[in-house]
Amino acid sequence: GHIWPSLIERQYFPDGRSEPMDYSQRQDWLPADEKGERKNNGQTLCFSHPEALEWFTDNAVNWVLSQCGKADYVSMWSADTWRIALCRCPKCQERGWNATDWYLMVHNTIWRKLKAKGWPGTFGWIVYHGSEEAPTVVSLEQQGEAMDCLYAPRPRGGTQHGPFTNDHPVTVRYRQNLEAWREYLARQGYRGTRTVFEYYYDLVLLGPLAAGRTHLIPRHEVMQEDMRFYREQGFDGFFDCNPPAGVWWPDPLSRWLYHRLLWDVDLDLAAARADFFAHYYGPAAQTAQRVREGVERLMFEEPSEAVLEQLRGLEEPLAQEEQQAGKDPLLANRLRAFRLWVHYCLLCKESEFHEKVTRNKERGRAVEQAIRDWLRQHREFLATNGLASPSDVDYMAGPVVDRHLRLFQ
Repeated sequence: GHIWPSLIERQYFPDGRSEPMDYSQRQDWLPADEKGERKNNGQTLCFSHPEALEWFTDNAVNWVLSQCGKADYVSMWSADTWRIALCRCPKCQERGWNATDWYLMVHNTIWRKLKAKGWPGTFGWIVYHGSEEAPTVVSLEQQGEAMDCLYAPRPRGGTQHGPFTNDHPVTVRYRQNLEAWREYLARQGYRGTRTVFEYYYDLVLLGPLAAGRTHLIPRHEVMQEDMRFYREQGFDGFFDCNPPAGVWWPDPLSRWLYHRLLWDVDLDLAAARADFFAHYYGPAAQTAQRVREGVERLMFEEPSEAVLEQLRGLEEPLAQEEQQAGKDPLLANRLRAFRLWVHYCLLCKESEFHEKVTRNKERGRAVEQAIRDWLRQHREFLATNGLASPSDVDYMAGPVVDRHLRLFQ
């Protein structure tokens, strides 16, 4: 993860101990800003200074070997910021390097030291935020052998725009950036691996959208188109970061299909979905599939009274199936979870309706409060049945609702 700031703030020892780093006698290690003042920015050091580079890379090696020495894969990321604050001293500036050049120069040095100590794992870097731009000068050590390029293809929330192959300006720009990296790696004769880093079902930035906060982004066919594209681009693996990561509500359908697609990007989605409903909802499969497809369609339509009315009409069929499943507590619980989710979708769509159509702030606030109350009311049920952890529900009822409440201030 984003370990670089910790490696700057603390000194790590081979035995695993660490202590705050004191730069009082090493001010010349600190990065200079535009005015020439050297101070700790928590993101980088003056890596043109040989001693600063030596200390930082030794520190990183100590961290890897003491904290995850038996790991077969470590990906060490730069600071989580859009623009890494590089050192502006004359020696650093005269090299004419971009942030990724500096990042990979340091990465190469750490890799060499790890291999010299016999560490057998794969050492990865990330293409993301401050390291998004392809290097212009620095080459990879040993053609990237035993390295991994973890490529975050678009910003968090980018999946709201559809598959990575479409013509939305965000995806076009990121495809162009991907091509720059493909050319860079080709020039290296790259011998390492390539991994995709996506944000499917991530509520941090998809939460502001009605379809996002109800765990419907991306659509299943979008995942499939994405994965086909990534495979064609030569990617070896896929990593999904989806905080809060424990949500399986209303059921495991999306996560199950995600994992199926990892192993078979040409999966027959329609057949797989039908298979899921048949095995998960049993005698209620037809009703469950009809309701699910109705909700999926309506949540992506523009909000209107008609859409809200149709969503309301999808709760009753599930209630009837739930009643008929009384002698099968497992099925009854699954149908209850599904019904609760449909009502949650209705409330989220109603909030969107007041945001975009009525612009009634008072009514919008009331709906958001109802969403919060609804989630808290069913928090124990969701957690007990493995659909969402208590902290997941708290996130949906807390920060996500707060974000929407601000729209109605």
